[in-house]
Amino acid sequence: MKLTRILFLLIWLAAFALPDTSGATKDPLDLSLRIDHIGVDDGLTQGSVYHLLTDSRGFLWLGTQDGLNRYDGTHFRHYRPNLNDSTALVGVNVSGIVEDRNGNLWVGTEYGLNYYDRATDRFTCIYSYSKDKKPLKSKTIPFYANGQEVLYYSETEGLVSLTIKTLQKLVLDPGVRPTHEYDQLNSTVRTPLGDVWLHAPTGLIRYNLYERKAHYYFSNHSLNEAGPAMGVFSFHCDTAGIVWLGTAAGLIRFEPQTSRYQLFTPDGGRSLTSIYTIAEDHDGRLWLGTQRSGIWLFDKSSTRFRQVGGFTNSSRHLSDYEICKIYIDRQGIIWANTDPDGLARIVPGTTFFGGMAVSKNEPHVNKDPTTLSHFVVRGFLETSPTELWIATERSLDVLDRPRNRIIRRYLTQAKRSDLPSRTLIKCLYKDPQGRIWVGTNGGVFTYNEATSTFSKIPLPGSPNSKVVENFVRRLLAIDDNTMLAATEDGLFLLDVRQKKFTLLPSMANHNIFSLARDRAGRYWVGTYSAGFYCFERPPIGRNTQPQRVVKGLDGYTVLYFYEDPVQSITWMATDKGLAALDKKTGHIRMYDQQHGLANPFVYGILPDHQNRLWMSTNRGLAFFNPTTKKFKNFDLSDGLQGYEFNGNAYFRTQDGELFFGGVNGFNRFYPEQFRTSSYMPAVHIHKMSVNEVPYQSEGYIGEMARIELPYNQNTVALEFTALDYYSDGHNQYQYQLVGYDEQWVQSGSDTYVRYANLPPGTYTFRVKAANKDGQWSPKIKRLTVVIQPPFWQRVWFLVLLGVLVGTVALYWLRRRENRIHRQHQRNTRLAVELQEQIKKNLARDLHDEIGTQLATLKLYVGRLVDPPGHPARTVSLGDHARQLISDIIGNIRNLLRELSPRTLEQYGYAAAVEELLSRIDKSTLETHFWADELPSRLEAETELMLYRITQELLNNTLKHANARQVSIRLVYEEPLLKLYYNDDGQGFDYREARRGLGIGNIESRVALINGNIEWQSAPGEGTRAIVMLTFRSTNRFLSLNRLERSFKKVTALF
Repeated sequence: MKLTRILFLLIWLAAFALPDTSGATKDPLDLSLRIDHIGVDDGLTQGSVYHLLTDSRGFLWLGTQDGLNRYDGTHFRHYRPNLNDSTALVGVNVSGIVEDRNGNLWVGTEYGLNYYDRATDRFTCIYSYSKDKKPLKSKTIPFYANGQEVLYYSETEGLVSLTIKTLQKLVLDPGVRPTHEYDQLNSTVRTPLGDVWLHAPTGLIRYNLYERKAHYYFSNHSLNEAGPAMGVFSFHCDTAGIVWLGTAAGLIRFEPQTSRYQLFTPDGGRSLTSIYTIAEDHDGRLWLGTQRSGIWLFDKSSTRFRQVGGFTNSSRHLSDYEICKIYIDRQGIIWANTDPDGLARIVPGTTFFGGMAVSKNEPHVNKDPTTLSHFVVRGFLETSPTELWIATERSLDVLDRPRNRIIRRYLTQAKRSDLPSRTLIKCLYKDPQGRIWVGTNGGVFTYNEATSTFSKIPLPGSPNSKVVENFVRRLLAIDDNTMLAATEDGLFLLDVRQKKFTLLPSMANHNIFSLARDRAGRYWVGTYSAGFYCFERPPIGRNTQPQRVVKGLDGYTVLYFYEDPVQSITWMATDKGLAALDKKTGHIRMYDQQHGLANPFVYGILPDHQNRLWMSTNRGLAFFNPTTKKFKNFDLSDGLQGYEFNGNAYFRTQDGELFFGGVNGFNRFYPEQFRTSSYMPAVHIHKMSVNEVPYQSEGYIGEMARIELPYNQNTVALEFTALDYYSDGHNQYQYQLVGYDEQWVQSGSDTYVRYANLPPGTYTFRVKAANKDGQWSPKIKRLTVVIQPPFWQRVWFLVLLGVLVGTVALYWLRRRENRIHRQHQRNTRLAVELQEQIKKNLARDLHDEIGTQLATLKLYVGRLVDPPGHPARTVSLGDHARQLISDIIGNIRNLLRELSPRTLEQYGYAAAVEELLSRIDKSTLETHFWADELPSRLEAETELMLYRITQELLNNTLKHANARQVSIRLVYEEPLLKLYYNDDGQGFDYREARRGLGIGNIESRVALINGNIEWQSAPGEGTRAIVMLTFRSTNRFLSLNRLERSFKKVTALF
């Protein structure tokens, strides 16, 4: 089985081998061309297009007699004068267009030279001026621009060099001026050698920029250097330095270096008429536009001419127009002015569909004997390598394939013919014996090649028939004498010798659409709305009922079978798409619009040499690659006869040419000539609206890379299109708003997108296009859109708000902290005041009650010192009692001073401290105290707190420090009052000591008077404390003597 498959594959490859083209040289003039017409109906402002330019962005600029047009392959944008707009184009009749290296345009009109700033989409007119500085109306023709200068010539100034940066003009030759014709043809060019070739009333001029000298050729000028005087309508300078001249006599090849020239005209006496324009394509061919004979191609190497035909899918011919301008862009597309009706777009190598087709306004019935008798085509049959039979609605036409013309007809429907008057031919078939069969209404015709006559074998009638008039749609030979015939009323068996049909009962009343036999000998039958049947063997001999093997696709109409020679697949054309039956698994996979097929109604399938499948549908032709599972669809722009094709109207010739017939004619082509387009289109954004209003800015949206919008202008709509002159607008698009869309959005052919209520942020809009063959271009257009946040969402506001909130919070915290602190101070002050009051009360009570009583007691004891009887003992007891009472009184006095120092209240802090220090034993601790330059009195609370602080410090020193010396100093350092306390004791660790009550009491008292204390102490290094508080300056001081007198008064109290 495997060997059989390999053998079949080799036979298939041999049978369908590519034609041998080795050694064949392609004719440079043999081009397949798609020629489209573009006119005012398509958006052009006016039909006389004399100046064309493809700019660096890919736009095509068209200069007409009614303004400037910009074309992107789909849309036109118009630039015309506007009296209310100072930035509009000045002048309406465009006489030249050039682009400088900055991408800006220089456009000549009848008023002067217009400078187009691409970034702002605005024009500025540079006039010529009279002697009194008034602007002059001057026809201006720019023809060259680079990064530094623009070359032009005008009616008033002559030949001029304009410096782009400064707009300074240098008149090179005032005598070189354009003629006054309204429709002036212009071929002016500057060559790399510094020569400027210009038109003249007769002949032409070469002006050398370096020599500043003019040379005249074919001119009546006295300085003419070569050739007779003649009118030169056009010229072209090629890269070899040859100048080709278009004249009324023909095409002239001129060598300026040698002054030699040669005239060329077409063979056969054909006339070129006046050559108005010459352009050279990328392969070195010259394209000639003429006055009355259309467009011609000229091959410089063979000096041969070829006339270009008419428009694709149109009866109009290029010779119907004056071809005044031919321009070839960077992609090799030829643009020709078909004056006065717009443009012809000529795309080489894109249309490989030939054939015959009826024009839109022509009848389907044709009286021309060299073309189809009727353009509705029903079938094909190859009878020889050069002839193909074509079945039409009216006759059987024989096509001469090399010349693509009809050479004879059969079975014509003449008025007195005995042939059926309704649709005649349904199918054409050649059996293995070479006999030709024609399926028709009511039966079949057999063709006698010797007599070129036909004889009919009729279908038998049947009382059970469900059709009015049966016909044979398909034929398939079983052997030399037996054939199967597919009809609307079932499957018939035809006995060739007996010329008799027999209805097969198993398929009776089935409308049969297709028949096929596979390599295994099985027979496949396709039906209308009942799917397909596969039979194991044909109905031969007595066994007239074939064995049914499989049935499928019920509800489908199966129109054709094709057995794949490589894969174990049978492909079926159905009314619901392309069906692929895997013969191993029995699984059927359908391909339709969801997979890329333009229309699901598939009439027929033909393979090419690469085993790609070509199909006819109700929406043009398509091919399918079984390997990649990709479809490619073709439509009218590719040169098809129409969208709708017909069943049975498809055929593959022995050399691999495919034929498909439809309702408007047929197409023929070699599939190997098909090439996938390599053109990758760019995309440009041509319109934008914000909040449903056109976006207004200083720049042009197509040139902008970034726009910024306020937060309330956040509904954005964009329109875009591909810069593609090949696809005729049949592009697919993908777009994505980065920051909003998670992935690319498939928009199909839709070129409009709208985003509503975008949140503030930075977005990047990206869009790309696919060419006509569905290949996505890597050229991505980007536009950054920034939606500014409202002021309350901006950083500065948030920072300011944060600072404000932080300040308020800090203020609130500080107030709360201060309030707590003040409350704590009040509570502490209250506690201290209560404590001091208790001390005062206690001191008063001790003084008033206990002190008085102790004094009385002392007095009483004194009276007992001399009792009678025991004088010595009495004296001793009395002395001890008086001493004890004196000690008690002294202790009480000290306690009173501690509880409520009256010295502090009466004489102030310094006197109180002096008194406090005086009670310390000098042998235990040496003390030093300074209180210079103090105010006469401190506030009572401040004096009390400072005294208690000093008292607590001394107590800590006496109890814990083991110090030998203590120094206390109170000084006024405006505006601060500072208390310095130092001892030379053993010091302490503040982190440990602060947990005790002594330091806590000191710090609390310092806080009560809004002061600060600084501790400087370490174990073994003594203690230093500095208390600081604010105090107003005063000039009243106490001297040290006064302090001493005060101290004496205090000590004398008790």
